[in-house]
Amino acid sequence: HILQVIDALAADGLSSEEFVLAALVHDLGKVVLLRDRSGENPTFLPGFFSGTPGAGLDHCASGWSTDELAWLRLKDYLPPPVAWLIRYHGIDPAGSAPYFDARDREYAERYLMPFRECDFHSKSPFSRPKTRLEDYRPLVEKHLPLHIVF
Repeated sequence: HILQVIDALAADGLSSEEFVLAALVHDLGKVVLLRDRSGENPTFLPGFFSGTPGAGLDHCASGWSTDELAWLRLKDYLPPPVAWLIRYHGIDPAGSAPYFDARDREYAERYLMPFRECDFHSKSPFSRPKTRLEDYRPLVEKHLPLHIVF
């Protein structure tokens, strides 16, 4: 699926390092959960927020999800917009918008909306990616350490 997202991003002219890096790691929390290596118990409510409107998503309470798991493990290694995108790529933008601060609005417009489009509409068991995962090893090695404890 990550290669399908990368292909979709490229087709939309969004093949910047930030978008490709986000595509490569955006579902790592799901992979960890599938491999049963996490002791966490996700509630799968990434779009549920409570708090002060306009305070910013980082200052609101939200349902825990696998996106949060990936963000907790990767946030120290990723550029801030990519870390934000990993954490919030599964939210409902319309339902969460009242809680956005200026940074959230900027990141939602610049990163979240285009990424979601490519993420959600590229999933297909019939679509073979044109890119190869090996081609992105230098990008992963540039941003992530050799070992990350999940």
